[in-house]
Amino acid sequence: MRHLTLTLVVVIVVLFTKDANSSAAIILEVFDENVFVPKNGFREQGLRLHNHYRSLNKVSPLKLDHELNKLAHAHAEKLASWNNLTASETGFDENLWSHRGELLPLAKDLEYAIRCWYTGSTTPGRVQASVDHFVLRSDSVTSVGFGVGTSEHNGEGYSVVVALYQ
Repeated sequence: MRHLTLTLVVVIVVLFTKDANSSAAIILEVFDENVFVPKNGFREQGLRLHNHYRSLNKVSPLKLDHELNKLAHAHAEKLASWNNLTASETGFDENLWSHRGELLPLAKDLEYAIRCWYTGSTTPGRVQASVDHFVLRSDSVTSVGFGVGTSEHNGEGYSVVVALYQ
């Protein structure tokens, strides 16, 4: 019965997302914790959320780039192990985000990071971000890659999200 319910939710979400102007459909798909996220599914969710925010600003949608994903993942893992946020030396535009506390599912980390990048809001003391608000809304940017790295330091979880743009 549980499998049937999850399948039904996924089918409903897919049907709702056919309407690109429906923010409720995109939010349902991205934020519903009961929807099964396949391996690497967090990147596709991140792309949908990015493109949702871009559509609010009448900017063309981004495409997910495999090479940018690999670079973003490597940088996120490195930053998580260093317990620090520093810009990469890839030459690409980027946004960074980190969170200390309970480790969250990858899709949740990415959701919170993208919201922060779009709105500029953070929770003092728990979240740190390096934000280029304009890159998320720039029409000259055509592709994006995401990476999430996690680690534990002194018994506390540490998550880092990196988005690279080209």
